[in-house]
Amino acid sequence: MDILFVCTGNTCRSNMAEALFRDILRKDPRAHHLDIKIQSAGTGAVADLSSAPLAVEVLKDKGIDLSSHRTRALSPDMVERAGLIFTMSKQHRDEVLRMAPWAEDKVFVLKEFTNLNDLMKAALSSSVEAGEDLLRRVEELKRIHDEIRGRFKEIEEEMGVLREPLPQNLRVKAERFFKLSEDPFRFDIADPVGKDIQAYRRCVEELERELLKLAELLMGA
Repeated sequence: MDILFVCTGNTCRSNMAEALFRDILRKDPRAHHLDIKIQSAGTGAVADLSSAPLAVEVLKDKGIDLSSHRTRALSPDMVERAGLIFTMSKQHRDEVLRMAPWAEDKVFVLKEFTNLNDLMKAALSSSVEAGEDLLRRVEELKRIHDEIRGRFKEIEEEMGVLREPLPQNLRVKAERFFKLSEDPFRFDIADPVGKDIQAYRRCVEELERELLKLAELLMGA
């Protein structure tokens, strides 16, 4: 299965996400038997450029070599091949869907997807037995995400994957998550381009936190 990370120029956020997630899966024994290909691209990328120097530097501090990365411009063919596409912002998701409106069921804002972690894990445990293959698990995660996202006001009654009402703590999280007054950009990964190395370090910390949640969902923790 192909997992594609998308940002604008493919020089910092999406390529750092690609490298970080590859490293996370390399260290996770549950992923060793899985056929997962991880790539990244940019909605406005110029092909074959190097990563941002500060992106290379901050990942080097984590023992990850980003120096060989070359930028790729997002194409409909990449979208077609990918099984899951995670964007760094809502704007990137909108741009992917303008290019490929038929891909709506597999394009997600990374941080929105992972911030539903507890809710999706609870639902998934009721719908997928241990030992199910990755593709089945991914399809269930997609379906559960859409179910939660679209029907949170009636989550206990409407989510057919749940055999029992959501625990109070999960229901509270759902209600808090979808408060209409919240910032519509609250799930964007901040762009460090043009900023100092501390901004890049904060970006890496945020990406790593969200990617660990993603691995937890995919690997079945």
